[in-house]
Amino acid sequence: MINYKKFISFLMPWLTIALIMNLARFSMTDVSSYVYMNWNLFLAVIPLLFVFLFEKTNSKYLKTFYFFAWLFFLPNAAYIVTDLIHLRDVGPEWMLWFDGMMIFAYAVLGIFISSYSILKMKINIFSKSILKQNIFLGLISLVSSFGIYLGRYIRFNTWDILSNPLELATSVSSIISEKYSEPVFVTTIVFFSIFIYMATVSLENLLEKKKEA
Repeated sequence: MINYKKFISFLMPWLTIALIMNLARFSMTDVSSYVYMNWNLFLAVIPLLFVFLFEKTNSKYLKTFYFFAWLFFLPNAAYIVTDLIHLRDVGPEWMLWFDGMMIFAYAVLGIFISSYSILKMKINIFSKSILKQNIFLGLISLVSSFGIYLGRYIRFNTWDILSNPLELATSVSSIISEKYSEPVFVTTIVFFSIFIYMATVSLENLLEKKKEA
């Protein structure tokens, strides 16, 4: 597993092109429609911070806190992929390909950060059991996809866990009991779970092969 410094170096080209394209778009159109992508990217990085803190402490209480903080913020990373939905609403039309490439660059960052932080966490918790690592990865992928659904379609965010816990709990209960058969819910949960799982496995295989080489 590559260390944090090498991973950040790996992300830098994608971060650079994403920021340059965002700035260029604002300069060309004077429209701030996609400036929020930088805030989404900031939220996506937070899980990586909590994994780092999890590794640095020996306190069981702090490890528990950092784990749940990581889990709550984790969906923000892969969530960036759903920002592609804005391509249908934000103009001008001649910039459609430009906007698609820009959002894609942010989405790649989100997916890499999500996958890397999951890899680090599963290895930290289940270092000696491949089976438990795979089960953990499956469960985390499912939880992340549910968080993405809450953010994109119900419009909840991570802060609602603290500011509106009762409303959030009520909504989660309602979603599970009423929306479990709706196509939007099913496709979001199923395919994002598969997407996150496969992205994480692919990154792990890539890093392992690089290590062997």
